[in-house]
Amino acid sequence: MSLIVKIMSGQDMADDDSRKSFTLHSGVLSFETVEDGVLLIFSHGPERFIATGNVYIMNESGKTVASWSPTKP
Repeated sequence: MSLIVKIMSGQDMADDDSRKSFTLHSGVLSFETVEDGVLLIFSHGPERFIATGNVYIMNESGKTVASWSPTKP
């Protein structure tokens, strides 16, 4: 089973605001949270992403199974 990860931008607006930007990463096998973001494990290896906004981990059906929020200064 692979996961989908949605990384929200750090824009000061609600995550469900249609103007807020985000990136989607599919084919994620597993993930780890790190101090400034997430480490996503793909079949080709790990990639680290700095996250300035919330991160949502979803299963293949689009249901959120985990989330992470950056520490605000």
